Amino acid sequence: MLWGLLSAQRNPLSLVEIKDGSTRPRRKKMIITAEQFQLICNGLEEPFRTMVLIAMCLGLRVSEILALKWADFDFEDGTLMITRGTVHGRIGRVKTEYSEDEMHLDPAFAEILLAWQTQCPASEGAGCFRTPTPAVSGILLCSTGMFSFTVQKSDGDQVTYDPSRLRGISAYREIEREFAVGDRLQFTAPNREIGVANRDLGTIEQLCNDGQLAVRMNNGKAVSFDANRMRHFDHGYAVTSHSSQGLTAERVLVNIDTNVHPELLNTRFAYVSLSRASHDAQIYANDAGSLVPGLSHDASKTSALEMGQAPSLSYGIGIGM
Repeated sequence: MLWGLLSAQRNPLSLVEIKDGSTRPRRKKMIITAEQFQLICNGLEEPFRTMVLIAMCLGLRVSEILALKWADFDFEDGTLMITRGTVHGRIGRVKTEYSEDEMHLDPAFAEILLAWQTQCPASEGAGCFRTPTPAVSGILLCSTGMFSFTVQKSDGDQVTYDPSRLRGISAYREIEREFAVGDRLQFTAPNREIGVANRDLGTIEQLCNDGQLAVRMNNGKAVSFDANRMRHFDHGYAVTSHSSQGLTAERVLVNIDTNVHPELLNTRFAYVSLSRASHDAQIYANDAGSLVPGLSHDASKTSALEMGQAPSLSYGIGIGM
């Protein structure tokens, strides 16, 4: 342009030709069969199984899958609108207007997405693949011929699913418990939202008619939760020996059933249970005669070093070699 060889309107880079269209090394494409696709899906747990199904069936990028929200789906019309993506934990709009697209959903594929929605329901600002909220349902029918379960959700809707395809289901037995202000309470599952671990103990300070509980934990922390949604708790007056490790109480009552598996009664169980008391410990058992032999059983595991020292130890206790 400076020397008059090209017109000012011409971009000189338009004259540059790139051999084969790109300098990037080409990777050989791998096309999987329908059987391989099924094997991959069957070997995955949720939510990764649903993520892979979306990637394979709709061709979405990982960033677009992670940014999906249930508001993007219109299950009545069978469509999905792609408008955003996530990179390094930050959610923003897709790179170009060509990336924004409305995709049609196959009815069978939409049923799979609806099944995942029951485990991870919509909430304000949350995506489709956050940590799912456990859904409380009752099993109505088990069809052994088709390997399917029909369950009724808490809102009355019924859902039929194949347990070999939809995994991550936990079964519970619903029982009734009566609580009052001042009762001891223990959590039977960890919950990140309120910051409690399995078997954490506390005291109920407030009960509301809507099911809201306020609990003062043993460490002084105050937590509150909705008992209609968070149901993993029980009375905290008795705990197992394993759960009592690290706890101290003025008075301890130890209940021992000598009919349990012999490996459960051992010196470690006796030490942990009785050493929890700072002032008084009492033992209640169904058979006092078999109690001493059971609690004298050593359940310690032998290490390789101890096995190597076995001959000298045998000689020391008078066993001839």
